[in-house]
This record gives sequence, C-alpha cells and structure tokens, in this order.
Amino acid sequence: DDDVKVAEFYERNRLPKDLPEERKYPKSISEEEAKVYEKSPLYKGEMRLRSYQLEGLNWLIYNWRKGQNCILADEMGLGKTA
Repeated sequence: DDDVKVAEFYERNRLPKDLPEERKYPKSISEEEAKVYEKSPLYKGEMRLRSYQLEGLNWLIYNWRKGQNCILADEMGLGKTA
C-alpha cells in the first residue's frame, strides 16, 4: 500500500532527537568561501581544467564546505558524488 510506504519513508528519514543542532541544517558559508578557484590548477602533463569543469569543481567544493550532499552529473548521466 502506498500510504504504508510513504510512512516508512518518513520514519527512515526522521532526524534523531539527540542530533546536535549544527548537524540538523547545512552550515552557511560566505561568498568568498564558495569560490575557490578562479583559475584551473596545473595538472600532470601541463593540463588544465576547462571553464565548465572549473565551475563544477567549485560547486562541489562549495557543497562540501556547507556539509551538503550533492551529485554532479552531465547530460550523459555520468556523475560524481561528494
């Protein structure tokens, strides 16, 4: 029954009562903390990230610093989880 499944979902996703306040919500970070790389780091073989890759890297770092789970995917469905 759908109602039972919905109730089970909410029960599994309920936060524990003894969870510390700082763990209940993603922390807020400043704009400066959000943007990490203005320019791509240099990688093996003198390679650099393209602009869209750099934007994705900054977004992953932003979410990681907030303590927010995220998945970065493209139109092919390939993804990276942080």
